[in-house]
Amino acid sequence: MFVVFFLLSLSALAATYNIMAKRQGARSLQVGAGIEMILSLLKEPDRSMYLKLVQHCGEAPAAAIAKELGLNKVRAWRAAQRPQEKGLVVLEKRGGRLIMHTYINLSSRY
Repeated sequence: MFVVFFLLSLSALAATYNIMAKRQGARSLQVGAGIEMILSLLKEPDRSMYLKLVQHCGEAPAAAIAKELGLNKVRAWRAAQRPQEKGLVVLEKRGGRLIMHTYINLSSRY
């Protein structure tokens, strides 16, 4: 039940962001109440990894985010795994690299 409510909340957040971005011509995400709710579910360094992922428009190599945060490989891997276990991100191997994606489309391409 909680998962359904959570996914509906994320969908509403994505729709709201898309409407606001179209109206204002915004190219970057302003951290709002929905993102703050998601961040409250995470502890450090998972929270920092997720926030950097949002700043990268929802898709980035885990290694690049870890480098920005100064995390070693093991800590970065664990910080990427925990949000995936909570259903907040998708991890994908592409060309030998681990790519993180949010479930929310944060790109400003229409």
